[in-house]
Amino acid sequence: MPDHAYRDDGVYCVRVYPVRDKRGGGERVRYRTDGYYTGHRQGTLTRTTFASVEDAEKCAALLWQDYVQGLHAAPQARPVTVQDLVDAFCERTTSKRGKTLSDVSTGRSYPSQLQALTRVTGPDLPLTHLGQRHVEAVTRLANQRTGEPLSRASVESYLRAISALVQWAIRQGFLSTDITQGVTYDAGPAEMRPWLQPTEVEPFLAACSPAHRIRAGFLIETGLRASEAVHLRWAWVQRGIGRPAIRVPARDPVSGFTAKGKQARAVPLSTRAQGLLDEARERWGGIHYVLHGADTPIRSDNWCADTHAACQRAGTTDIDTHGLRRTAGALWLASGLDIYRVSRLLGHQSVTTTERAYAGLADGHLASAMDLVDARGALPSIGSAAKGRDVKDGG
Repeated sequence: MPDHAYRDDGVYCVRVYPVRDKRGGGERVRYRTDGYYTGHRQGTLTRTTFASVEDAEKCAALLWQDYVQGLHAAPQARPVTVQDLVDAFCERTTSKRGKTLSDVSTGRSYPSQLQALTRVTGPDLPLTHLGQRHVEAVTRLANQRTGEPLSRASVESYLRAISALVQWAIRQGFLSTDITQGVTYDAGPAEMRPWLQPTEVEPFLAACSPAHRIRAGFLIETGLRASEAVHLRWAWVQRGIGRPAIRVPARDPVSGFTAKGKQARAVPLSTRAQGLLDEARERWGGIHYVLHGADTPIRSDNWCADTHAACQRAGTTDIDTHGLRRTAGALWLASGLDIYRVSRLLGHQSVTTTERAYAGLADGHLASAMDLVDARGALPSIGSAAKGRDVKDGG
């Protein structure tokens, strides 16, 4: 059956065509109106069925009029260059499961991490030319400021971002193959990032300003991430597990905070942490946020500078704000907590992450385990054990 009406300017298409309806034991002809963007039929199709061709054609005319006036939601333009693809990816607002994405990933993290790819390709490389060799080249990039090879952590972060970009592009139909598959990166043994030794903690805290002593001491006692600390509200301080605890939410609707991995967790507070909590309440009023007096979350850049400055004054190991969190994990392990509990307290998604970060201290637990074996006393020698069996068997 021929179309009764058909309009197509190469961008938008409107069709009116008859369809046979066999419901009810009989057959009748009805008329269907379709409107869609060319090349995006599945995502932009508008379809209505009418009893008369006149009504179907009126609908088609209205659809075309709305298109001319720009009232239809136009589909996303297909990216042409690598920069187009990166921009489209970073402009997403929802995940593949329909969940709202955090501003951190879309606004700061992904754009900065994906600059590594555009450094390799250039922004104007046609998307059809993007290949595995470009991903491999990212692993060989040098630091733009120092000229030294990128750190292992930086390269792994860039590769995760590129993998997320590629998987999204495949789902959208912009790429047909996974160009990250098979790309390997071996930077040798993971670098042990620094933390304060137990004997350095008190000199370091004594060298801090009064305000930073409260913040740094609290991070050392709780192992909170810097992002968790700047968003820490008094509403997060709760009881219910035997002692006061910080309950880090998966998402805080008040501050907009989203937990790493979107996993909630509880951090019980030591006696010393509870004392620092009291000092924080006295200093900042105990109204909104625990570790600062602002009405909204702040950035932790100044905290990092204060941490470095205190390390220099005290002559201790130089660490950053995240080093305070690593110090917490190291102190817990040194105190005898097993690595599984430490992993839970730190909110690591896998104990493997904890083992990699605290390899030396974790190995120390294996060595101390042998002390328990030695405490059982010496076992009989193999020879005497075998001789005992021979006597018994012969008897």
